[in-house]
Amino acid sequence: MLNLALRRKMAKDSIAINPTEVIITRTDKIKNKAGGYDEGPIDLPTQIVRIFLNNPKLSTKTTEGGEVKKKTYGMLADYEADIKISDEFEGYKVVDVTPIKYKGEIVSYQCKVEVV
Repeated sequence: MLNLALRRKMAKDSIAINPTEVIITRTDKIKNKAGGYDEGPIDLPTQIVRIFLNNPKLSTKTTEGGEVKKKTYGMLADYEADIKISDEFEGYKVVDVTPIKYKGEIVSYQCKVEVV
């Protein structure tokens, strides 16, 4: 039977097969000089993830200008990652974040990302 530590190690080993260093930019509230808040970009510390082609078929999205075909990508991050929906990095945008859990504890994060 696999325990939590072994599952986390397996996720890190999978990331290590094809690691990518990313600096995530998050739009968040930043305190301003007037005592209020403004929204602005914040760069998070570098994180190591694995980015992979999620589905070899192109997904089709219908817009006012017609159909747009896109490749869909996945991203695997370890349990300590700081990733949220709408985060951006190096031409990608995070559109979904699913925590993978074992007995209520996070093992890793499986994400969907789109090219922007």
